[in-house]
Amino acid sequence: LVVNASCKNYAANKDGLKKFEQLVDCSVFEVKGKKIQPTIKKLNEYDIVVISGGDGSIHTAVQNIGDGQVLGVFPSGTLNHFVKDAKLPQSPEELADSINNFKVKKVDLVEVNDEKIINNLSIGFYPEFVEKREALESKLGKMLAYLPAFIKQLINHNHQKIQLENANEKKELNFHCFMISNNCYNIDFPSLFQRDNLEEGKVGIYCLKSSKDYNDNSLWQIESIEHEIVIKSKKKFLKVAMDGEVKEFKAPLRIKPLPQKLKVISSL
Repeated sequence: LVVNASCKNYAANKDGLKKFEQLVDCSVFEVKGKKIQPTIKKLNEYDIVVISGGDGSIHTAVQNIGDGQVLGVFPSGTLNHFVKDAKLPQSPEELADSINNFKVKKVDLVEVNDEKIINNLSIGFYPEFVEKREALESKLGKMLAYLPAFIKQLINHNHQKIQLENANEKKELNFHCFMISNNCYNIDFPSLFQRDNLEEGKVGIYCLKSSKDYNDNSLWQIESIEHEIVIKSKKKFLKVAMDGEVKEFKAPLRIKPLPQKLKVISSL
């Protein structure tokens, strides 16, 4: 069990973690967020590695877990998108039961320039909004920082331009927000922006076009693919929000689905 002691909900989850440790025979490693990567790399003798943290911690664990290992998740984040959409255990008791019964399934990932994605990758409006929100979090807290950061980003935002390529076509996009997802989000109420599962081997593509790219097409472009795509830009580096964390990637971005890539502890 690798516990992210830097997680904002760490204190609130202490009782749940103690309960889990009573139900499962496990070694416990409590580390700061930056130590998750080297800690997991040293755990190759374990068949199951459980990470306690949010989607960012899970993202880090996925980059470093061995191909033969199984990932368990003790959900400790604010929203826990991956756990919910992958239908993984959401309580200490359920997670312990699934581990003790070795309930395992395989779920999909998406890869961008050799880095694995569990949820989504965004270009344009969202990564710049995340940076503004994080700058305000120390004063306001994460939830209260959303609105002023959103307003700031609306005022300062400009559209971007990329070229999208696959084996059959090339097309240019002028957009405000462009997102790639691991499997496809529902866009209908009440399951808005949730995924039915992470086992269909698909990559979702969502684009909010700018006024310079309306033509005869709709404002939103939504589709799903099962093959590799390449995103090219005149910029040398592209700022992206990947599973909630902002990072710069050298262009072009090569994106491909990784069906059934990750073994996880699933619900009974």
